[in-house]
Amino acid sequence: MAVIWIHDVPTMDYTWQTQAACALHGDLFLSSEAHQFRDHGGRDAAAIQVCRVCPVRDPCLDHALAVPEPHGVWGGTTPEQRTAITHAEHPPQLTARAC
Repeated sequence: MAVIWIHDVPTMDYTWQTQAACALHGDLFLSSEAHQFRDHGGRDAAAIQVCRVCPVRDPCLDHALAVPEPHGVWGGTTPEQRTAITHAEHPPQLTARAC
């Protein structure tokens, strides 16, 4: 995916969204309830099942990590999973201290 930086803000190519499997399941991905509250009825699990067969799962996840998207399922991941991925890719710097 091409990312162009303008004034320290990424401008991304979103044409992949036209092929996204979630476009047919907006109730799982775009509900205001899904974005404001944690999963109370398997909504995340159902959304992740849709993502498993999505032809644009990788660019979707790339987008969610680059922005970063704080809510909802993107690229087959929950916000907590994306936070773990981000921390694994950019671990905090540890400072050695003498005892």
